[in-house]
Amino acid sequence: MTRKLFLFFTLGMLALAAPMAGAEGAVRTSTATDGVSLTVGLAVDDGNPSQCGSSTTLIANVGDWVNYCYTVTNNSQDTLRYQSLADDSPTVVFSDVAITLSPGESYQYNRLLPASTSKTITSTWIASDELPGYTANSFALPFIDIASIGQIQEVSDDGYAAVEVPFPVAFYGETSTLLALNNNGYLLFGVSGGAAGYYQNLALPTTDFAAAIIPFWDDLDIGGNIYSATLGAAPNRQFVVEYSAKNHVNIQGGSDAGGITFEVVINESDETIDFIYDSVEFHAQAGANDSGRSATVGVQSGTGLYNQYSYDSASLTDGQSIEWVPVSPTSYSASAMVSIEVDAPRLSIPQSSLSASVARGESVSAPLAIGNVGNQNLEWSSVEAPSRAHFPKTPATPVALHSPARASRLPAPESKEIPWKLHEPFTDTVFAVPAFGVAYDISGGYFENFDASAPGPAYLVGFVQTFDQYLLAGTFAENDFSVEYVVNYPYGTLIAMSTQNGTAQSIGDTGLGNMVTGIRWDPTTGTTYLTSYDDVENSSQLYTIDLSTAAIEAIGAAMPGVLMTDIAIAPNGLMYGVDNVSDMLVAIDKYTGDEQAIGSLGFNANYAEGLDFDPASGVLYFTGYDADNNVPGMYTIDTSTGAASLIPGLMYEMDAFAIAAGSPCTMPGAVSWLSVEPGSGTVSPGTTATVDVVFDASGLPVGSYSANVCVYSNDITQRYAAVSVSLVVTDPAFDRIHGDGFDGP
Repeated sequence: MTRKLFLFFTLGMLALAAPMAGAEGAVRTSTATDGVSLTVGLAVDDGNPSQCGSSTTLIANVGDWVNYCYTVTNNSQDTLRYQSLADDSPTVVFSDVAITLSPGESYQYNRLLPASTSKTITSTWIASDELPGYTANSFALPFIDIASIGQIQEVSDDGYAAVEVPFPVAFYGETSTLLALNNNGYLLFGVSGGAAGYYQNLALPTTDFAAAIIPFWDDLDIGGNIYSATLGAAPNRQFVVEYSAKNHVNIQGGSDAGGITFEVVINESDETIDFIYDSVEFHAQAGANDSGRSATVGVQSGTGLYNQYSYDSASLTDGQSIEWVPVSPTSYSASAMVSIEVDAPRLSIPQSSLSASVARGESVSAPLAIGNVGNQNLEWSSVEAPSRAHFPKTPATPVALHSPARASRLPAPESKEIPWKLHEPFTDTVFAVPAFGVAYDISGGYFENFDASAPGPAYLVGFVQTFDQYLLAGTFAENDFSVEYVVNYPYGTLIAMSTQNGTAQSIGDTGLGNMVTGIRWDPTTGTTYLTSYDDVENSSQLYTIDLSTAAIEAIGAAMPGVLMTDIAIAPNGLMYGVDNVSDMLVAIDKYTGDEQAIGSLGFNANYAEGLDFDPASGVLYFTGYDADNNVPGMYTIDTSTGAASLIPGLMYEMDAFAIAAGSPCTMPGAVSWLSVEPGSGTVSPGTTATVDVVFDASGLPVGSYSANVCVYSNDITQRYAAVSVSLVVTDPAFDRIHGDGFDGP
């Protein structure tokens, strides 16, 4: 019997957070007669969701949608209830999905992906009878006091200490010797850093952190000590972490006297983990935090694999212990390989720089080679990319991740207060991808500086001056990063905000009131664009806006059924947006206002989010909010598929997001002495076109000049290439007098 799952995923990714690695603890490689078997067939999509090609090799044109058909068969005698799929690990397609395969049963899974580059893909399917995890046995184990022999771990409030266990620790199928001991009663597994903060406990699973051993997660203060020690000899060693006399942060401020004592014991011999509680009463605040009333107890591998013992419940007593016994699933794996050859243009510019020297008032040209090493025509331009160059051949099919009625353009409801003790004061810190944004909590808004490529605790620039408004849209302009232009909600006022101290200056009224959702300056034309959302008409509208007056002008017709939460403009001038209704990356024609879906982000994105390109790398960053799990996140988005990839570390929702980095490309028309002739063209496959870069010194004073020529193209793997150019203008009279090297005539 074969069952089929027809999922028209443009991203090829289910909204499941359990890591694939969690199912690999005891995976058996299948044989011809046992385990599972896997076949993968390729076909150019014909619109039939049940299409299942039989070929393992395929030739496609760039932009074609390819239907990947996976068929897995259970050849074992076990009933396999959980399925995982990865293409060239660790690229997870889905993980530990609850799909039951009885012995002899087959299952078909389809997904669509756009053809972009030629590649060979190895797909691996893992089928398991149950999920890896733990069972909890509660009884009395003797407390092992290591205070007199253990090593004291110096940990600050909300801080952590990194330790290394002297033997490999197996945890949810992963193995590591690294632990990060946080002062707030939890141990992060498999990491030696990034464990600061998170003083407010949450129910499991939590996305605050990934793999974690959690004996008593609560807001503990700096009273008492944390010890660690290794006991016994191999193969029966025990690694013990003791939290001794730890006090609780007082809700009125300060710390309570007295504290609790508990420990984690990791056993080498049977891979069990013990939580042992010596004392669970703080003896203060009338017992409000005693016995786990404000704590979380459990273990988790991630948001898909977890075992919670208790949450905000008086479930613990003095002398109690919890033994976590690992559950080992029976798992089988099978792999299959397919190849796809993509016919596409490929831009090649062998020259990285050009230079010229010319007498004042004269001009000279230098050749620039533009090659096409692909097998389709290369369309190129030295001005900007055609405004619809990023529109897919076929609009992507939306994936219904939530009801359109739930889509919102406002900040997410505040769930907890931001711990500003984690913040640093603003400095001129150098970040790889410097960015600014505004975060909100129940107290108000905070203007922040941070690294988009490695988000974490931010640098506080200043407080938003009034709390009766949100700043949801922000941009830099003219490569001036001293001022971010923002638009407030609900008034629609354009404001210039200093990135040095957060002071704000009103510029003017856009007239859009509470409807503004995004704003972005275009580095190729110098134009600034604005988007709005009308919740009565359920449509978005694109505008231009004058940054000196706030005057706006509508472009084209409204976009029905679209909530464009923000827009971004690539270094080649192409405009993109994120639609909160369909959870899709969208291509926008900035001259007509037309839009077309590119692909699904892969999660339920909602609320006020930010979208911007890093001009130096061309990477698209997205400060998204996962509404299913109620957590913010920093993502990068693949502009050819719409797929969003999480960058861990962003702790709070970030609005008015803008990257403070300049474009490597010189704005067309901004350099009077530089031009390319011709300014655009077509290069056939396997050939090279030579164009003239013209250096015109007419009207230029003597001196040195530099700029960047950018060649934009329809090569989706390299939308543009920058060539640095330099010009030296000399004085012809000086040359005539001194041309022989002597001072005389």
